[in-house]
Amino acid sequence: MATIDNIRNEFKNLTTLKEIKEFLIDRAERHSYYYHYTSIDALKSMLQSKTLRLSHITKLNDLTEGFNHNNDLKNLYVGSFSFSSHESVALWSIYNSSLNKAIRIKFTKASILKTIKNTVCCHDPETREKYKIKNIKLVDITYFNDKTNSIRWNRSLLTTNKCSNLKHICEDGDFTGAIKNIAWEYETEVRILVELDITSTNPPQKIDIDVMPLWKSAKILSGPCLEKEEFINDMNSFFEDNPNAIKLDFQKYNTVDNSFLLNKLVLKTKCEHCNKKEDCDTYNNKS
Repeated sequence: MATIDNIRNEFKNLTTLKEIKEFLIDRAERHSYYYHYTSIDALKSMLQSKTLRLSHITKLNDLTEGFNHNNDLKNLYVGSFSFSSHESVALWSIYNSSLNKAIRIKFTKASILKTIKNTVCCHDPETREKYKIKNIKLVDITYFNDKTNSIRWNRSLLTTNKCSNLKHICEDGDFTGAIKNIAWEYETEVRILVELDITSTNPPQKIDIDVMPLWKSAKILSGPCLEKEEFINDMNSFFEDNPNAIKLDFQKYNTVDNSFLLNKLVLKTKCEHCNKKEDCDTYNNKS
């Protein structure tokens, strides 16, 4: 079995853009787990709808995505995960406006690959219109530094000394959805990329895909300001009120853990839902 150091050495010795793309696709299917930072409300929505929502590539948080490539982007959608098992304060904060509602879902490789294999269509969550999927795949993200004409993957650096065409990677349509600015490197992102088989000039802004296989072995990490008992009580109430939703059996499978950061995180600012300090469970103005 290749060690992570061997894999990083493999990356930094790639010599063509084709080799880079093949490496990113190959590695995307080899992670042991796929982590999704989200909120309790988003989890409830997923369990109720039995779907995972993907966003159009032009609606992502890195606004340079979707504008660096020459190919047509109107049919491409993205579902984002992290392959790092280490908790990220940045990801907790970015994907949760209120940390006392934050969770991280851990999906197994088997469940992710089964979802990819079984997914052939999707639908618009607003209109319920169905669409045929032209292509669906997993891909790791590589991070481009335009100042040095280099890319990084999992803390490994590849420069133009090894790959002379590297400076043109952002112009290569084959990397649409697989490359971001170096500023986002902390995400260690792996994506589900879905290309729709449509010709519409007004594609949906989001799509839903069926994800029943994902939940078979899924586990939850409660956020830095959320005790797992509080999360479990909240979800059990949800299951009682929504008997048709996918049910997670917390007792039988021991599927919930507390964050390593529980009671170790000091917040300097209020979340966007707070009107005043007294109303916010997670606010703390200590030095």
